[in-house]
Amino acid sequence: MKKECAKKVIRRAVTLIEMLVVMALIAIITGALAYNYRGALTTGKAFKERQIKDKISTILSIEIAQDHAKKADVASGWKDILKKSNLWAGPTDDIKKADGSEFAVSCDNDEVIVK
Repeated sequence: MKKECAKKVIRRAVTLIEMLVVMALIAIITGALAYNYRGALTTGKAFKERQIKDKISTILSIEIAQDHAKKADVASGWKDILKKSNLWAGPTDDIKKADGSEFAVSCDNDEVIVK
């Protein structure tokens, strides 16, 4: 009598639970990346706003130091001074903070304050 050794071929398929686990891991990793990306955008906007404030303050301080503009004129017409300045390359009509509000300029003694 011959013994036939028949090997059973076990086919292994991906189960539904395994697929759900992989999809959950992908969702968690994507959520963590999106959260970090949002934080980077906020930090970038704050940095850009700070740089614009410093640049405006520098340009207006130079105008006051060169005696081209008086302090009262700087506080009221600072956008016009920026338009005329060679140091400002960007548009002056849409200078906004990160929250969408406009900058406020005031002069205190010899210092230009941009808020």
